[in-house]
Amino acid sequence: MERNNVITNYKGYTDNELIDTSRIGHSSLKASTYFIFPEGQLNAFNTCITTFADAKVKAGNGGKIEIYAKNVARINLENELTDITRMVNQQAKGDLTVLKSSGFPLYKEPESYPEFPAPSIIKLKSGIAHGEIVVEVPAVKRTRMYFIYHAPVPVPEEIKDWNSILSTKHKARITGLTPGTQQAVRAGYIGTNGKINLSEIFTIYVQ
Repeated sequence: MERNNVITNYKGYTDNELIDTSRIGHSSLKASTYFIFPEGQLNAFNTCITTFADAKVKAGNGGKIEIYAKNVARINLENELTDITRMVNQQAKGDLTVLKSSGFPLYKEPESYPEFPAPSIIKLKSGIAHGEIVVEVPAVKRTRMYFIYHAPVPVPEEIKDWNSILSTKHKARITGLTPGTQQAVRAGYIGTNGKINLSEIFTIYVQ
């Protein structure tokens, strides 16, 4: 697991989000006893916040000059915020209590999806060419892979004896099948623990 850190890049924040985050951070840092900054840095940070907030108001009813001034003020605030948050991360050394005291948002850990329930339905249709079918499994976010098993009817008792396909997409094309035969298909999603919960059997006649 990576060390805990606060966010250091705020380019994707809206103007209001940037101002609010900066104000909360500045207020929290002034009250926190965990951090040491060079003399005058927090005052400079506050000046950047105020300058950008004022420039934003003026740009709302202003022209190109006011908008340009706002954009410059935003860049200055972003840069100052990056410097401040990097220092926070360096001094906190991953300690959650210390990081939270800064008032800045934390990087969220990636959500873990150990396993997924089996697909309740699989769509099967004939492909363009003879001996071809198209398998469509309901799309699921954050699955590592889609696992598709297929076999001619009557199917083998053991799933390990079926043909299998690994796909990063929820649609797969299976070729080289014998026209006129019935093909059985099962599918599942691969979670972070590697376990696969397979669907019931769905069948289609190969054209």
